[in-house]
Amino acid sequence: MGVAERRKMKHTINYNEKDKVVELKVVGDVTPDEAQQMIKEVGKTLDEKGNRHFLLDFTESPRLQMDKDARKIIGAGAKNLDLERIAITGTTPMNRMMAKVVLALLGKGKITKFFDTKEVAISWLKGLS
Repeated sequence: MGVAERRKMKHTINYNEKDKVVELKVVGDVTPDEAQQMIKEVGKTLDEKGNRHFLLDFTESPRLQMDKDARKIIGAGAKNLDLERIAITGTTPMNRMMAKVVLALLGKGKITKFFDTKEVAISWLKGLS
Protein backbone atom coordinates (compact mmCIF):
# COMPACT_ATOMS: atom_id res chain seq x y z
CA MET A 1 0.00 0.00 0.00
CA GLY A 2 1.56 3.27 -1.09
CA VAL A 3 1.84 6.28 1.19
CA ALA A 4 -0.73 8.19 -0.90
CA GLU A 5 -3.21 5.29 -0.66
CA ARG A 6 -2.72 4.76 3.06
CA ARG A 7 -5.18 6.54 5.28
CA LYS A 8 -4.93 6.94 9.01
CA MET A 9 -6.36 3.99 10.85
CA LYS A 10 -8.73 4.51 13.76
CA HIS A 11 -7.12 1.52 15.48
CA THR A 12 -3.81 2.19 17.24
CA ILE A 13 -0.65 0.12 17.44
CA ASN A 14 1.95 1.20 19.96
CA TYR A 15 5.03 -0.21 21.59
CA ASN A 16 4.89 0.23 25.34
CA GLU A 17 8.58 0.88 26.07
CA LYS A 18 8.15 0.71 29.84
CA ASP A 19 6.59 -2.77 29.83
CA LYS A 20 8.09 -4.04 26.54
CA VAL A 21 4.68 -4.92 25.07
CA VAL A 22 3.19 -4.38 21.61
CA GLU A 23 -0.31 -2.97 22.10
CA LEU A 24 -3.16 -2.95 19.58
CA LYS A 25 -6.30 -1.01 20.51
CA VAL A 26 -9.20 -1.95 18.24
CA VAL A 27 -11.71 0.89 17.84
CA GLY A 28 -15.08 -0.10 16.42
CA ASP A 29 -15.37 -2.53 13.55
CA VAL A 30 -12.51 -3.80 11.37
CA THR A 31 -12.56 -3.56 7.57
CA PRO A 32 -10.43 -5.79 5.32
CA ASP A 33 -8.08 -2.86 4.55
CA GLU A 34 -7.68 -2.13 8.25
CA ALA A 35 -7.12 -5.82 9.00
CA GLN A 36 -4.33 -5.94 6.44
CA GLN A 37 -2.73 -2.78 7.80
CA MET A 38 -3.02 -3.98 11.43
CA ILE A 39 -1.32 -7.32 10.72
CA LYS A 40 1.45 -5.57 8.76
CA GLU A 41 2.08 -2.94 11.46
CA VAL A 42 1.94 -5.41 14.36
CA GLY A 43 4.41 -7.72 12.58
CA LYS A 44 6.71 -4.81 11.78
CA THR A 45 6.64 -3.56 15.38
CA LEU A 46 7.31 -7.04 16.77
CA ASP A 47 10.27 -7.45 14.42
CA GLU A 48 11.70 -4.00 15.15
CA LYS A 49 11.43 -4.33 18.91
CA GLY A 50 12.30 -8.02 19.18
CA ASN A 51 9.66 -8.49 21.83
CA ARG A 52 7.01 -11.20 21.50
CA HIS A 53 4.43 -10.01 24.04
CA PHE A 54 1.17 -8.69 22.59
CA LEU A 55 -1.77 -6.89 24.21
CA LEU A 56 -5.01 -6.80 22.24
CA ASP A 57 -7.48 -4.26 23.66
CA PHE A 58 -11.16 -4.43 22.63
CA THR A 59 -12.49 -1.94 25.20
CA GLU A 60 -13.55 0.41 22.38
CA SER A 61 -15.09 -2.41 20.28
CA PRO A 62 -17.70 -4.08 22.48
CA ARG A 63 -19.72 -5.26 19.48
CA LEU A 64 -16.84 -5.93 17.13
CA GLN A 65 -17.87 -6.72 13.57
CA MET A 66 -15.58 -8.12 10.88
CA ASP A 67 -16.72 -9.40 7.53
CA LYS A 68 -15.47 -12.68 6.07
CA ASP A 69 -12.59 -11.04 4.18
CA ALA A 70 -11.32 -9.20 7.28
CA ARG A 71 -11.48 -12.43 9.32
CA LYS A 72 -9.50 -14.29 6.62
CA ILE A 73 -6.82 -11.59 6.57
CA ILE A 74 -6.52 -11.56 10.38
CA GLY A 75 -6.43 -15.37 10.51
CA ALA A 76 -3.75 -15.76 7.84
CA GLY A 77 -1.64 -12.93 9.23
CA ALA A 78 -1.94 -14.00 12.87
CA LYS A 79 -0.69 -17.49 12.04
CA ASN A 80 2.58 -15.95 10.92
CA LEU A 81 3.10 -13.71 13.95
CA ASP A 82 5.75 -15.19 16.22
CA LEU A 83 4.26 -14.44 19.63
CA GLU A 84 5.27 -15.66 23.07
CA ARG A 85 2.20 -14.43 24.96
CA ILE A 86 -1.08 -12.75 24.00
CA ALA A 87 -3.21 -10.87 26.53
CA ILE A 88 -6.70 -9.74 25.56
CA THR A 89 -8.81 -7.15 27.38
CA GLY A 90 -12.23 -5.60 26.87
CA THR A 91 -14.13 -8.52 25.37
CA THR A 92 -17.78 -9.34 25.82
CA PRO A 93 -18.64 -12.94 26.78
CA MET A 94 -19.72 -13.66 23.18
CA ASN A 95 -16.55 -12.14 21.66
CA ARG A 96 -14.42 -14.01 24.18
CA MET A 97 -16.02 -17.32 23.21
CA MET A 98 -15.50 -16.66 19.49
CA ALA A 99 -11.94 -15.50 20.08
CA LYS A 100 -11.10 -18.70 21.98
CA VAL A 101 -12.26 -20.80 19.02
CA VAL A 102 -10.30 -18.71 16.51
CA LEU A 103 -7.16 -18.69 18.69
CA ALA A 104 -7.30 -22.46 19.07
CA LEU A 105 -7.59 -22.88 15.29
CA LEU A 106 -4.60 -20.57 14.82
CA GLY A 107 -2.56 -22.56 17.34
CA LYS A 108 -2.37 -19.56 19.69
CA GLY A 109 -4.86 -20.73 22.35
CA LYS A 110 -2.25 -21.98 24.82
CA ILE A 111 -0.34 -18.69 24.85
CA THR A 112 -3.41 -16.49 25.26
CA LYS A 113 -5.29 -15.27 28.33
CA PHE A 114 -8.20 -12.88 28.80
CA PHE A 115 -8.15 -10.15 31.43
CA ASP A 116 -10.50 -7.56 32.88
CA THR A 117 -7.85 -4.84 33.12
CA LYS A 118 -4.83 -3.75 31.15
CA GLU A 119 -2.70 -3.63 34.31
CA VAL A 120 -3.31 -7.30 35.16
CA ALA A 121 -2.80 -8.26 31.52
CA ILE A 122 0.60 -6.51 31.39
CA SER A 123 1.62 -8.10 34.68
CA TRP A 124 0.89 -11.54 33.20
CA LEU A 125 2.72 -10.69 29.95
CA LYS A 126 5.77 -9.71 31.98
CA GLY A 127 5.56 -12.99 33.92
CA LEU A 128 4.69 -11.30 37.19
CA SER A 129 1.41 -13.12 37.77
